[in-house]
Amino acid sequence: MITVSIPDSFTPERKYILSVLLDDFLGLDYSISGKAANAWVLNLDNGKQLVIEDAFFSHIKGKTFLEKSKMPGKPKPAYHQFMPDNNLPVIFGSPELTVKDEEIRCELDIFAGAFFLLTRWEMLVNDAKDKHQRFPDDENYLKKHGLQDRPLVDEYTETLRSMLSHLAPELKWKQHTYKPVITHDVDFITRYAGLKQYIKGLGGDLINRKNPLLWAKTTGDFLGYKLGFKKDVYDSFDFLMDVSEQNGLKSHFYFIPGKPGEYDVRYDIESTKAEDVINNIISRNHIVGVHGSYLAYDDKQRYGQELKRLKQLLPEVNEGRQHYLRFKNPDTWQIQDDYGLKLDSSMGYATDAGFICGTCRAYHPFNLITRKKLSLQELPITLMDTALLNKKCSDHDFLAKVKSLNRQVRKYKGNFTLLWHNNNLENGNFRTNKSLYLKTIDAISE
Repeated sequence: MITVSIPDSFTPERKYILSVLLDDFLGLDYSISGKAANAWVLNLDNGKQLVIEDAFFSHIKGKTFLEKSKMPGKPKPAYHQFMPDNNLPVIFGSPELTVKDEEIRCELDIFAGAFFLLTRWEMLVNDAKDKHQRFPDDENYLKKHGLQDRPLVDEYTETLRSMLSHLAPELKWKQHTYKPVITHDVDFITRYAGLKQYIKGLGGDLINRKNPLLWAKTTGDFLGYKLGFKKDVYDSFDFLMDVSEQNGLKSHFYFIPGKPGEYDVRYDIESTKAEDVINNIISRNHIVGVHGSYLAYDDKQRYGQELKRLKQLLPEVNEGRQHYLRFKNPDTWQIQDDYGLKLDSSMGYATDAGFICGTCRAYHPFNLITRKKLSLQELPITLMDTALLNKKCSDHDFLAKVKSLNRQVRKYKGNFTLLWHNNNLENGNFRTNKSLYLKTIDAISE
């Protein structure tokens, strides 16, 4: 049993991050007892102790840290024997480390840094928004400082484990295993649901894509689908499940439970087609979740109505993701938690790839307003297809990014969470992404 002493301020925040790092990630038994001045003090059964400087919370004057002025500055590099990498960026504190027989003193505030990244409190203090009212990727602290490719919270956790192990080699640790998680946001079920969609596709070929040759391909696809000798180009559900099964994986399909006429809804969740697709997924033992609509991310009543519609098709819905990755901190998490969702996967870069929360593991979020740990878990996206493909990323560069990120995920035995849209395999133009998808799955499969 480890006994932790902490300063007498911001107690809910301190208890939260201790529970995530010590219990959820490391699997250690601990208790909080006693007060410490300007430090997190971890007292071990053998009489030794790890002292970590409290470089953030003890320096807050007043009752809140949720102000832009409290944001950390440029990280400083640390170099010492307990780091899992060549250097460890210091968000709060300093790089200094003192190692003695009975004590290690670490000036890097591991707990405050992890708290900052996991709670995403920068979203609350920075008013910047993109065209979809999302927190812009370029404003993300990790991306700003070129650290989006590093699961920094996992590096902090490993550093903590290494220091504790040095002091107490007998400690037992929670064992993690690497796992790919394959998810698909179902924004469309079909491209050619009717004549209106066909005409809209032609307009896109001629006006948006300015390629009259695509007009012929769109017409051929439409007629082939309507005459019954060709599948709709967005009907890739069996293909995606086939690929997952061949690699010992499951596909997670997230459906928008919308109705015609609702904003940015592209299919009727109560239609025969949607029901048939969902039943097929369930019959093959894959997973169906909720893809909250464009307007549902901060609207509890709307989200509840959508969830109810999906539950009419299958009683148990445990996971999901918000459409366009729209998110309001902490409202979106709290809405999902209130409705009993067990897992959200809305945290991810919309225009890049990497570790937006600093971790490749699922974790329990913290409501920064109520100051409570949620039952819901967040599983951040590692890579979304459109984030790179919309930048005209070549197949070579795309796969290089996949492999680079996957090396990090494997190192920390986390989850490589892939988001690939079902309509982004043959998306109506001359490029097909099926080969790229197969190579991506092959790269992240065990």
